[in-house]
Amino acid sequence: MAINDRRCSSSRFGDTPGWDERVVAETDAAVIAEQVYALRKRHGLTQSALAKRINSAQSAIARMEHAEYRGHSTSVLQRIAAAVGEQVSVRFVSKTAAGSAQGASSATPSPASP
Repeated sequence: MAINDRRCSSSRFGDTPGWDERVVAETDAAVIAEQVYALRKRHGLTQSALAKRINSAQSAIARMEHAEYRGHSTSVLQRIAAAVGEQVSVRFVSKTAAGSAQGASSATPSPASP
């Protein structure tokens, strides 16, 4: 699901119990996947090259760049960031602020392969 689709989907399925929580979880996973993809591309790396830098497999990077993957760990994200000379930043925001920020995002989904 594209991030911008949240408002349209919410109006159709908003009364379904647990719908908002599922949408937010999927959106969060997609945002992390997109950020991993953008970081890798910004540094001109293939999935294989990034995987090698963190002593992992290409398939692990592909999995992390998949919008539906929910197993991102802070330790692996930190290894990825360190491999390209960057750092991970985590922030906590109210549910109200998070919903409006995600709905206004202009992010695009990332592909799962290099």
